Amino acid sequence: MDIDPTHRRVYGRAKQGAEQGRLKGQRTLHPIVATLSTQLARPVIGAVRLRRGKAADVRGAKSFVAQALAVAKDAGGTGIRMVWADSKFYTADVAAACHRAGAHFSLTTGMNPSIAAAIGRIAEDTWAPIRYPDAFLDPDTG
Repeated sequence: MDIDPTHRRVYGRAKQGAEQGRLKGQRTLHPIVATLSTQLARPVIGAVRLRRGKAADVRGAKSFVAQALAVAKDAGGTGIRMVWADSKFYTADVAAACHRAGAHFSLTTGMNPSIAAAIGRIAEDTWAPIRYPDAFLDPDTG
């Protein structure tokens, strides 16, 4: 499951939920979306929640993640459930929601001095390469 916020510009004053948000002078909708996928199925939208235009991306993320994981389970998802989210969702509440649902998670974090120090303490021989089996190779860099 991949959790992402998005901003979509809309036109006209009658759009319910649209207001001026982070894109200055533009009326936008500001949904948060959970995309579900498996090794055998194309991604589908499992959950979506519309938020106010000026809402922080993480607002309501704890309950949204719990809801999206329940949807995945109700849709027949079995085995290991994995949640990916970017640094906007790097909070203890989101991690706790994943843990309560029995899901694994990978939350990106922003760089700060304590993160840089922790990375610096990792020995060079403990890093593991990531293999992307269907990746497109850059002809200039390989």
